[in-house]
Amino acid sequence: MRSGREPNAEGSAQRRPENRAGARTRSGARTHASTSAALGPLGTLLAGLALAGLTPALLAATRGPRGTIWLNEAGKLEETPAFPVQAVDTLGAGDVFHGAFTLGLAEGAEVREALRFAATAAALKCTRHGGGMAAPQRVEVEELLRGRL
Repeated sequence: MRSGREPNAEGSAQRRPENRAGARTRSGARTHASTSAALGPLGTLLAGLALAGLTPALLAATRGPRGTIWLNEAGKLEETPAFPVQAVDTLGAGDVFHGAFTLGLAEGAEVREALRFAATAAALKCTRHGGGMAAPQRVEVEELLRGRL
């Protein structure tokens, strides 16, 4: 088992930087997630608006229980709410969200509709323990969207 410490040039142990979102890498550089957190919501929004001038791609930011913000075709900021649930485990929620969003777009849904489908799928995933094996089935997502669950 590793201690998380490495010897420095003098042979004494020093803490090795973690390589997780929001932490420092081996080189000591901050990761993107921590940079976004340091900027705060307004800074993240301003960074997104700056990016909008550089790419025709859809720009969106997921914010967990606060929903998703995104720029529509006209460059106007829109918001899609999260589906409120009692979360027990968020592991894999982002993966479920992105997969469901991509599926929605591939099937021809408008961005807003695909985001709502994705938010619902991710919310359902958060009500269960586990990663990929806790991902909901499509029928469950559709039933929740129709108000049956």
